[in-house]
Parts: sequence; C-alpha cells; structure tokens
Amino acid sequence: MLTNKQKLLARLAAGTAADAIAAGAEAVNAAAERVRWPYAPPGHQSSVYQNKAVEADACQAVVDAAGTPVADDYPYLKAEIGINGVDVAAVAAAVIAKRDLWLGVIDPAIEGTRQALQKQLEALNPADAANVATARQIAADAQRDIEAAVAAALGI
Repeated sequence: MLTNKQKLLARLAAGTAADAIAAGAEAVNAAAERVRWPYAPPGHQSSVYQNKAVEADACQAVVDAAGTPVADDYPYLKAEIGINGVDVAAVAAAVIAKRDLWLGVIDPAIEGTRQALQKQLEALNPADAANVATARQIAADAQRDIEAAVAAALGI
C-alpha cells in the first residue's frame, strides 16, 4: 500500500514540468492545511473556535471590569469547565491564549512558508522538463518545511 507521500511523488513524476509545478502548488497548499489542523481545523470546527473566541473576549471583559462572569452566559466556555479551566474565566483565558498564539505566531509562520514555497514554484519555467524534479522536491518537502517553520516560530 502506497503512502500519501509516495502517491504524490508518483503523480509529480508523471507529465510535464507544468503538470509537476501545478501539482507541487496543490501539495504545498494541502501541506499548509495539514499543519493547521491541530490549531484550526477546516470546515465547521473553525466556526466553533471563532464562537469560543467571541465568548472568551466577552467573558474577559467582565473579568477586566472586576465583575464575575456567569458560566451560563458563555455556553462554549461552560462546556469546557473542568477540561480547559477550573471556571469560565480560566477557560476564557485559555481560549484567548491559544487564539493569540495561533494569530501571532503559528499561522503567520505557516502562511509565510506557504507563500515562499509557492513563489519558488511560480519561478520555475514550466517549459523546462528539468523543473519536474525541483517541483517534485518542493512538494515532497512542503509539510516538513512548514512544520519546521512553526517549530522555529514556537522556539521548539
């Protein structure tokens, strides 16, 4: 049974340099999405994170005003009491910290690396058959390169 990477390499080996460059661009984008999944999964899950962030900001505003947030006012946060915090304010703080890490560090590292890899692919001459190997290598290494960028951004 072939791995996804082996299937990708076989697809990239077939066809012209233009085919390999196009497949490489698709692979770079797919790798960026795979690296994002632990932080912001695609589809409906991302709307859940957005809703939790809105609740977390509202809850934090109550805390900042020296008030006591009522858990029932924040259903997403309430659902995580005992899982991601001892009370609704602690859950809000955890959600805000994760969101800030995502927006300020992780996603910019992913997007910057994805853009750099796309530029490398765009710079390849699709009329030059020798560029098949280069496009293939960029695509094959995309997930590793993006994960490395995230690790470097996180200092790990």
